[in-house]
Amino acid sequence: RFLELAKKHNMYILLRPGPYICGEWEFGGIPYWILQNKDIKIRTYDQVWMNEISTWYSVFMTKMKPYLFSNGGNIIFVQVENEYGFYACDHKYMGWLYNETVKYTGNDIVIYTTDTYSTDALTCGSTPGAYAAVDFGAGDCIPPFNAQREYQKLGPNMNSEYYPGWLSHWGEKFPHVSTEPIIKTMKQMLDMGASFNFYVAIGGTNFGFYNGANGGGNSIQVDTTSYDYDAPLTEAGDITSKYLAIREALKAYVKDIPEVPANTTKRGYGDIIFTKSAYLFDNLENQVRYSVDNSNPLWFEQLHAAYGYVLYITELKGAGDKTLNIGTIRDWIMIYVDGKYIGKQSRGDSGKDFKLGNIEGELKILVENQGRINYGGDMTDRKGIQNVKINGATISGWTMKTLPMDSTLGICWTNTIGYNGPTFYYGT
Repeated sequence: RFLELAKKHNMYILLRPGPYICGEWEFGGIPYWILQNKDIKIRTYDQVWMNEISTWYSVFMTKMKPYLFSNGGNIIFVQVENEYGFYACDHKYMGWLYNETVKYTGNDIVIYTTDTYSTDALTCGSTPGAYAAVDFGAGDCIPPFNAQREYQKLGPNMNSEYYPGWLSHWGEKFPHVSTEPIIKTMKQMLDMGASFNFYVAIGGTNFGFYNGANGGGNSIQVDTTSYDYDAPLTEAGDITSKYLAIREALKAYVKDIPEVPANTTKRGYGDIIFTKSAYLFDNLENQVRYSVDNSNPLWFEQLHAAYGYVLYITELKGAGDKTLNIGTIRDWIMIYVDGKYIGKQSRGDSGKDFKLGNIEGELKILVENQGRINYGGDMTDRKGIQNVKINGATISGWTMKTLPMDSTLGICWTNTIGYNGPTFYYGT
C-alpha cells in the first residue's frame, strides 16, 4: 500500500529491507523471538542468523521485485544493512548480505550502504559492489564527502540521511534543531551537485511498545513514543516554519514547486474525567498470556513475551532482616510483598542492594520492558531479571506471568480511584 501511494505521487523509494533497519524502532526492527536462541550472534556471519535472513528475504524481497525501478517500479536504491560500521567489522557477513540482496534485485539497480563519515565506520560498514553513502546533519559537508570519496571513487556524493532534526529520549528536552544551518548545508550540497535525502522529512509515531532505546550494559536511554524529530513536517503532518524556509530556499533550484496544502483541522476534546479503575493484581486472570514455573527467572524472550511486562513471583521465607539484590534488571521493576508496595529499581540499579526489612510473604517483582536497544554495539538486549538473591543466597522457585497489555477485555472495573500500585483507569 505504501509503495503504491508513493508511486501515485511520483515519489522514489530508498528501500531498507533489513532485517535491521533502526529508525529508533524496537530492536532496530529485528523480531524479539530471534533472542530465544541463546547462542545466536545477530548481524554477523553466524549461520543461524543468516538462515533467518534468507527466510525473510525469500518472502519480502520476492514481494518487492515488481516495485524495483528496473521492473517499472519506483524503488531506485536498495540498502544493505544500516550503519554497520557502528556495530561489527564482519566483512564476510557484509559480502554475504550483499550477494543475498543481488539474488533478488539483479545488477540493474543501485545497492548501497549507509554509514557515518568516520574512517572506522566506512571501513567496517562498506562492502565491495555496494555504493558507499554517508549520513550527517547540518555543518560543512566537505569533510564528510571527502571521507566518502576515499571509499566511493565514482558517482555523485550522497548524504542518504540528512538530519533536519533529531530523536527524543524520555527525560530529555525536545531536541530543536535550528533552521538556518539546515538550509545552509542543503544549499552547499546542491551547489556542488551532491544528492541528499531528508531523514526525516515528516515526523511519525512509534505506537504502543514499538519504541527502541539507546545504551548498553546497565545504561539505557529510552526513545519516546513520539518520533516528531523536529522535522519540517510535524508528527501530525502540519507545516512548520522550517518547512516553509526549506521550500523557499529550494525555489532557486527547482522550477515548479506545488502549492502548500492546508493543515488538517484540529479539535480540542476537553478534560477526560476518570470514573473507574481496575487494579492490575486483581485482574491477572484476564491479563496474563502465559504462566510458567521454573527454578530460576527466565528472560522475556524465553517466555514468548514480546513487549509489555512480566510478573515474577516467589516466596520470602524465614524471620529476620532481608536484603534483595538483583544482578540484572532489564529495565524497570516495582517490588511488592504480600501486595504491599515496597519500592522500585531501574536498569542502572542492577547489582545494588535493596533493603526489604524484616518481612515474609509472597514477593512480586513487576518488570517493564522499556524498549530493546536499537543501535550500537550492545544490541543483544534480552529483558527481565536474573541472579536474584536474598542476603547473598540465590532465590529459586519462580512463577512468571506475561502481561502483554494488548487488551482490556474482561477487566473488572470498580468505582475506586487511587490504588497504590499498577492500575488501569477508565474515563470519558
